[in-house]
Amino acid sequence: MILDLRQLTLAPFLGFPGFLPFVVLSGVVMVMHDNKSCAFMLLIYGAIISTFVGSVHLGLALQSDPSCLTTQIQFFRSIVPAILAWSIAVTMTMAWALVAMSSLFAISIYVDWMFSRIINTPAWYFRMRFALSPCVSIIFPSAGSALWI
Repeated sequence: MILDLRQLTLAPFLGFPGFLPFVVLSGVVMVMHDNKSCAFMLLIYGAIISTFVGSVHLGLALQSDPSCLTTQIQFFRSIVPAILAWSIAVTMTMAWALVAMSSLFAISIYVDWMFSRIINTPAWYFRMRFALSPCVSIIFPSAGSALWI
């Protein structure tokens, strides 16, 4: 029980400040419209966070039976966000990459919701993801559309 209380205080302490770069960078992009360097920083930060979100499934899978199909799917799920985020960052124009990154975060929260129903995902993790990921999914296309103006 003590470990759960520590996680409840530590997770938001780390998760919500991690949201600040999304807010600041997208704000600069939306106000300055043609700030491609801040848009690039936003895109790369999103790719890093997407990779981190995927790696959570690696950690959960490592604690599970490797012969279980759900565990094998989690191993696969853990690498998909990194590969997709990298592909988005290197193959698309900036505005479209920001929109695509939004889709990646939206799909990711849906997949996490599905996994939270069938595996032992800590309840606090999904609550925090459900608070942050939809906001991030709105921020990316907003910044992307500012580049078109």
